[in-house]
Amino acid sequence: MYIVSRRVIRKVTNYLGVLIALPVVLGIRCLSPFINIRFGYFFVDRIGHFAFDLEYYLCKKKEEVDEKQSIDLFFTKGNSCNDTLTSILNRQLFVDPLVYYLYEVERIMFGGRNNLLPARITTGSMDPGGAFAKNCQGITFLEEEEDLGKEYLRKIGCDNAKFVCLVVRDSAYLDTTQSARSWNYHDYRDTRIDNYLETVKFLANKGYWVFRMGKYVNQGLNIDHPHVVDYALSPDRSDFLDIWLLSKCSFCISTSTGLDSVADAFRRPIAFVNFLPLSWFQTWSNCVLAPAHLLWIETDKKLNCIEYLQHSYMRTEDYLEAGIRVKELSSDEILSVVTELEASLENAWSSTNKIERQQRQFWTLFKYGLNPVFIETENRKLSKQNTAINQRRPTVGVNRFYHPQARISTAFLQDNMTFLGKNIS
Repeated sequence: MYIVSRRVIRKVTNYLGVLIALPVVLGIRCLSPFINIRFGYFFVDRIGHFAFDLEYYLCKKKEEVDEKQSIDLFFTKGNSCNDTLTSILNRQLFVDPLVYYLYEVERIMFGGRNNLLPARITTGSMDPGGAFAKNCQGITFLEEEEDLGKEYLRKIGCDNAKFVCLVVRDSAYLDTTQSARSWNYHDYRDTRIDNYLETVKFLANKGYWVFRMGKYVNQGLNIDHPHVVDYALSPDRSDFLDIWLLSKCSFCISTSTGLDSVADAFRRPIAFVNFLPLSWFQTWSNCVLAPAHLLWIETDKKLNCIEYLQHSYMRTEDYLEAGIRVKELSSDEILSVVTELEASLENAWSSTNKIERQQRQFWTLFKYGLNPVFIETENRKLSKQNTAINQRRPTVGVNRFYHPQARISTAFLQDNMTFLGKNIS
């Protein structure tokens, strides 16, 4: 009875809100020849979408060149995953829950002509036009927030040192924060933290500090080094430092999960390891990427690039149904990817004609594989219809921005000689 009453009250409240908002929206419509007022929202329950979509909006706003600038009003959906990011949103934009009713009236009466959809809806929280690369950073910290972050680094002795943020996905975050549903379809994205120990030791011995990031994790980082901080299990962990550390790191190492979108929003270079699905390659970012291994279960043979793109699944069971096993990169393979990015950032990595040729071949295959065209491989044939239905591709397809520093790991290509496969005519 109590639940039913709450639902009735919510419906009545929504109807009243829409009725009150109706004359307001009509009045705003009358003002449209003089001023353009728009309504939008942000999802704030998942930090990857939240951070990316906020920065993406700020960048796109800078690109508006119309003489008649718009006034944009927002509301939020979901429970906030990060209080600091919510504070930044509220002080940089106009945010009020009552905007929801204006949005709804505009959607119902005028087809949503003045409504703004978040990037999570329009691009899948991707940057197909290169807005990040073309615009300066939009999200900003207050001076006192900058001082707070620097004070933390001074307290632990890291005030003048370079540091790296390590983000390794496991099931703990979603199982803890949204336990009402099962998230095991994401299991193919989980990797073991122990496989990153060699990389952490390498960076620490080279003078970097390493912060293992995360709000909830299943396992601690089993390493004893004065420059390694298992921040995810530290009493100093906070919503603020979750954002600030990723915004200031020399680079980020990630298995492709929500937190790395914070680093992306602040234009920090990223070493992506065990990245899947390959079709979601963050081509708009300064990054080096190596996917997890995909192998045919029946033959134990590795898939090639086009097959990776054909089988860009988002659910664990889809790989199994396709007869594919996901195998995470070894500790040595992870180290090779990270050292490649670190060396390039330190101007200590040199390319060769062979490497450049391999990169060009990869991008040719990648762009070809994203097209919903008929593709034939030795394992199966996919029609245009089946490709579009089965692959769960990003909606932006091949029409996306390619950052000049985005590349697939050279080490990965060297260790997987069949990945590029045969030339496609």
